[in-house]
Amino acid sequence: TDSLASNPDLDVWKEACWLAERHSSLSPIQIFQMATLHGGTAIGRSDLGRFQEGGLACMWVIEPDVGLGSRPWEALFDPRSRRLGIVYRAEWIAID
Repeated sequence: TDSLASNPDLDVWKEACWLAERHSSLSPIQIFQMATLHGGTAIGRSDLGRFQEGGLACMWVIEPDVGLGSRPWEALFDPRSRRLGIVYRAEWIAID
């Protein structure tokens, strides 16, 4: 995220959800890439935002809304889905 000037939250996942809700021209895959690959690339960190040998193990764990289970990309940023936690440097961090 860049700042509160462009969205109502500094949480990257919440910002992605906000973006998905307001910009239907962007696909969930494009938003996912913006929050992962493009973010790491923008700050010159090829070890961030992608699965690769030697990369940092950092990822969200999302529980999709039951009605969206057959559409995982759409469920990823749907407000009815919820983030259970984060795996950060291979450690589980639960979100209340």
